[in-house]
Amino acid sequence: MKQYFILSIALFLMLAPISCKKNSNPTDNMNINATQIFPLSIGNQWIIQVTNYDTTGNVVYSKNDTIKILRDTTIQSEKWFIGYGIITNRDDGLYDYQVGSSNEIVLKYKFPSSISSVYTYRGTPIRVLSITDSVSVQAGTFICYRYREGVDNISYNDWYLSPNVGLVKADFYNPLSGGRTYKYLSYSLIKHVLK
Repeated sequence: MKQYFILSIALFLMLAPISCKKNSNPTDNMNINATQIFPLSIGNQWIIQVTNYDTTGNVVYSKNDTIKILRDTTIQSEKWFIGYGIITNRDDGLYDYQVGSSNEIVLKYKFPSSISSVYTYRGTPIRVLSITDSVSVQAGTFICYRYREGVDNISYNDWYLSPNVGLVKADFYNPLSGGRTYKYLSYSLIKHVLK
């Protein structure tokens, strides 16, 4: 299961284009007319700080990763975008496509959604914990949906996405003894470009 989460993290990083304006007022970044949880265009790129922690919370390493949407393609008469995977927006959220999977096209992030909405992504439960979290990162402060992927107190990831913006932050948790968890990895948006 740990390998699945690591692969999921890597795939998501390359798939989640970001475009945000730095703004001190988070409500200015909440577009009530948003149509996508991720704006997809060739050349969209963002820089994310990736930080790894040990079980006591000390930083093991921190580095910046640049992610970019490289090109598009047509699959079954539908436009998809390619970075480190294949994704598209539909009326009910962001979908990904995995060639050779028994279920090739799957909903990754439901949007729009309501709090407590639950669905399954490739065998892993996802819950919408919030649609109005205020999240501050180096790129600014944003109102975000918070999706929890996985099972509480076992292994889970919290993804913070702002409508018409994309990934703003993510925190990844693994279990410790006694039913506790620790944050072993985090992503934080530093800078972005939207084409």
